[in-house]
Formats: sequence, structure tokens, C-alpha cells
Amino acid sequence: MWYEDYTPLTSEEIYRALSKSSNTSAPGPDHIPYSVWKSVHRLKPSLLPSLLDPLLAHGFHPPLAKNYPSSDTVPLRPDARDVESASPASCAS
Repeated sequence: MWYEDYTPLTSEEIYRALSKSSNTSAPGPDHIPYSVWKSVHRLKPSLLPSLLDPLLAHGFHPPLAKNYPSSDTVPLRPDARDVESASPASCAS
């Protein structure tokens, strides 16, 4: 099933997204450092859109994505009840 309203990714969009990430950031669940993704995109800018577009257009998310850490808001103190006392925290299982 193709999503009719899906707009294909452009190389420029991927470049902007990769530019926001630090080469020293921890890699994601795929264990591939951002520096590798940036190098691949620099050498062949059409590669990542051609790999990602079919997945996104069909609404497919790899099984690995189900294990990505999620983010929840948790109280800073156990007795906190107001929004000002809450903080976003990464809850990786």
C-alpha cells in the first residue's frame, strides 16, 4: 500500500537532518555512527533517499524500531504533582 500523500525525501532534507547530528553522538540502535551516515550521503547523495523512500511510502518500520528507547516525562521528586516539577527522561529498557 502506497500512502497517497507521501512526499519523497530529498537529498537536501537528509543533509539537513544529518548536519544536526554530531559525529561524536552515540550511534542509534543500528550501531552505525553518524559519521558513517554522513560519509555515505556525501559520497552518494541519492543512496539514502532511494533506500528510505520505499519504506516510508509503504509505512514500513523495521522490527528493530520497536526496540528504540522512548521518552517519558517523569517527576523529579516522588511527591511532585505539578508540571514544573516534571522532567523529560529517556526510559530505555
